[in-house]
Amino acid sequence: MVRAFLFACCITVTSGIPAGAADLVGNKVPSKTGSAPPAAPQPAEHWAGFYAGAHAGYGFGNIEARDLEDGSKLKYDNTGLTGGVHAGYNFTTGPWVLGLEGEINVSGVAGRKFDADTDDFGQVESATLKTSFPWLASFGPRVGYSVGNALLYAAGGVAFGQDRMKVTESDGDSQKKTETRIGFSVGGGVEYALDKRWSVRSDYRYFNLGRKTYRDSDPEIGDLGGVRLKADAHTIRVGLTYSFGSIR
Repeated sequence: MVRAFLFACCITVTSGIPAGAADLVGNKVPSKTGSAPPAAPQPAEHWAGFYAGAHAGYGFGNIEARDLEDGSKLKYDNTGLTGGVHAGYNFTTGPWVLGLEGEINVSGVAGRKFDADTDDFGQVESATLKTSFPWLASFGPRVGYSVGNALLYAAGGVAFGQDRMKVTESDGDSQKKTETRIGFSVGGGVEYALDKRWSVRSDYRYFNLGRKTYRDSDPEIGDLGGVRLKADAHTIRVGLTYSFGSIR
């Protein structure tokens, strides 16, 4: 009797198991077949091609003016806002981004220094020296390393700039000099892709325009001495860039 009862229970339980559950017990879940998906492109490829944009920021620098007649020196700071446009072209190799970039900036970086001295006859002589850089530009290579949507880069090259100097004497006389100077520029920054075309950047750029001698002269007397000017500028900027290729 007991054996018959157990046998009947086993039949009842077994018959209640759904067919689908039996399939799961008796069969392995079939594995997906087919080729693997294509590999994602190198992140650096997002930055290849032509691009152009605009940037703005703040500039500060040092001025050293040396009087060629007595050897005395004046040192003071230049500060001001700056802004401009940039453009370039990138090509890629692995995660590296290599290219050329040029930029031109309108600059409000300027400074002035008042100086007073006593001559051999006890007369007080004073003058105000004012310098400014109406524009700064650079052109050269840019090397970057791509990490996801970000590009870490360093840049450098030749720098150009216009230097204006004005000396105003205590008696009201003044002299003005304007020169285009050539030097070098180095810096670096980070750029981040927002979508397929647009990216934002933040960078630092150093401009060194070397030394320039401004001489005072008179047609009848000749050389009256002059000033040797040494100038540089540090700029910190943020910018927006549009890619004519595909960033993503």
